[in-house]
Amino acid sequence: MIVDCHTHLNKVAGGKIVDSVNVLCRHGDRHGIERFCLSLGFGREHSPTPDQVRLHNDQVCEALALRPDRLIGFVYLNPVHTDDALAELERCVVNGPMRGIKLWVACPCSYPCLDPVVERAIELDLPILQHTWLKATGNLPNESTAADIAELAARHPTAKLICGHTGGDWEHGIMAIRPHANVYADICGGAPYSGCVELAVAELGADRVLYGSDAPGRSFASQLAKVVGADVSDEDKNKLLGANILKLLAPERNPISRGTTAVPPATVTSPVAAPFAGCSHPVIDVNASLGNWPFRYLRDNSPEGLLAAMDRWGIDQAWVASLDAILNRETKTANSALAEAVAPHRDRLTPFAVINPNFPGWQSDLATCLDELGMCGVRTYPNYFGYTLENACFRELLSQVHERGVPLQIAVRVADERMHHPLVKVPAVDITELETHLAEAGDTPIILLNLRQGELAPATALCQAHSNVSLEISHVEVVGGVGRVLAEAPVGQVLFGTHAPILVPASSVLKVRESALEDDCIKALCHDNPRACCRPAKK
Repeated sequence: MIVDCHTHLNKVAGGKIVDSVNVLCRHGDRHGIERFCLSLGFGREHSPTPDQVRLHNDQVCEALALRPDRLIGFVYLNPVHTDDALAELERCVVNGPMRGIKLWVACPCSYPCLDPVVERAIELDLPILQHTWLKATGNLPNESTAADIAELAARHPTAKLICGHTGGDWEHGIMAIRPHANVYADICGGAPYSGCVELAVAELGADRVLYGSDAPGRSFASQLAKVVGADVSDEDKNKLLGANILKLLAPERNPISRGTTAVPPATVTSPVAAPFAGCSHPVIDVNASLGNWPFRYLRDNSPEGLLAAMDRWGIDQAWVASLDAILNRETKTANSALAEAVAPHRDRLTPFAVINPNFPGWQSDLATCLDELGMCGVRTYPNYFGYTLENACFRELLSQVHERGVPLQIAVRVADERMHHPLVKVPAVDITELETHLAEAGDTPIILLNLRQGELAPATALCQAHSNVSLEISHVEVVGGVGRVLAEAPVGQVLFGTHAPILVPASSVLKVRESALEDDCIKALCHDNPRACCRPAKK
C-alpha cells in the first residue's frame, strides 16, 4: 500500500472540493497511491485567524466525507491562538474524523506556545506534521526550520513529529533532526534531487523517512521518483512508501490498520511500469549532463552511470553537456573532456558544447567544439556566465548558432534558487528578454531548459509566437503538469528532458505516465520533436 503523507486541497479546474478530491485520486491511481493524508483547504494564509483555521478544517472534513476510503485528515491548527487550537483539536479529532495535526506558518515551532498542543497530541497519540524550510532566498516571517523542530523534539521526546519537506534544504534538515529519534523526515516538496532519499536513509534509518508529495501543488511523479529512483533496497522503499506513516497513525484512530498486525506492502514502482515500455521509437532525453557539481555529490554522473540510469527507465539516448564547464572560467577544457568521455558511447550520448559568449575567444571554442569535437548543439547558462538575454554577446551567439545550423539550449537555472549555496546565489534567467534578439536566430531551434511552474506562461507565449522556440519538462510541476503544458503549448514544441544527474530521471518518466498521454503525443515529446531540433552541424 502506498500512502502519501502530505497532500492539500488546492483549488483546481472546477473550483469545488469534489474537483480537488477527484484530481488527487485520479492522478494518484496512475501511480498506485491508495491513501492520502490531507490537510489545509483552499487558500494559504500566514498566521491564520481561528475562523480561517476552522474554514480550512471544514473543507477538509467535507473532502473526507466524499472519500473516507482514500483520505486521512490532519487537523490544521495555529498554536499562537492556543485555546482555539486546543478546542479545534477536540472538535476535529476527538469528536471528528481527523487522525493527525498539521502546522504551517504562524510562529517558529520552537516557540513555547506549541507546548500545550504537543502535550495534547501526545495524549491522543497523534503525529504532528510541521512545515519547515531553510531558504537561501530568505524564509517567510515566522517560518519554521528543521532546527526549530529539533528544539521542539528535545522538549517533547515522546511526541511524534514529522519534519515537512525535510527542512527544505534537505542536507541541513537531515543533519539537524538526526539526533532526535522522534522526528521523521517527510521528503515532499522541492525538486527531485538525486541523493536526497539515500542521505536520509543513511543518516536517519529507513524507519524515520516518509514519502509525501505536497500535491496538487507538486506532482506525485516528481516526489514519488525520489523514492522509486533512489539507490536503497525495496524493503526500505516499502517502509517509506506507506509502512512508516501507517505506524505513526495510532491504530485505534486509523481505520486502515485497525485490527491488523502487518502493514500491507507498497507496490514499488519499477521501470517495467514506465510509459515507454513497448515503444517502437528511441526515447531521447534532451537535458542531461555529465561531470561534477561542486555543491553536491552526484550519482550517475559518469557516462557509464548515466547510461545505467537511462536503461533503468527506458531512455535510449541523451543530449549531454558538461557540468564542470558551468563554473570554470573557460569552457574549452571541460568541453574537450566531455567529448573524450562520450566518444565510446556516441550511439547513445550526443555531446553539446557549453559556450560562454561573455568570455574572450568563445567563437574559437564554438568552432572547435562543432568542427573538431563533433558536438551537435550548444548549451549556455546566462546567469552563471554573467550576461542577460538582452546583451549584445547573446545576440552574437544567436547569430553564430544560426549560421552553423545547430540548436541552442538556454538553461534557465541549474538548481532551485532556494537551495543555492549561501555564497553562490544565482537568479533565474528572465526568459521574457529572449524576444530582444530572437530574430538573429532565424529558424534555429531554441530550447528552454529547467523552467519552473511560474515561468511556463511566458514560455508558452514564446512558443506560440515563435515556431523555433521549445521547452522541456524536467521542472514542470503540479499534478498532471505535462498534460497541462501540452494543452497550452504547441505539441511540436515540447520536449522530454530529465536534468539528470542533478535530478532523478525517474521524475520525468513518471510525469509522462501521470499525465496519461496518448501514444502519438509521447512519440512527439520523446522522439519526433527532439529529432526535428537536432540537425547535423554545418562545417
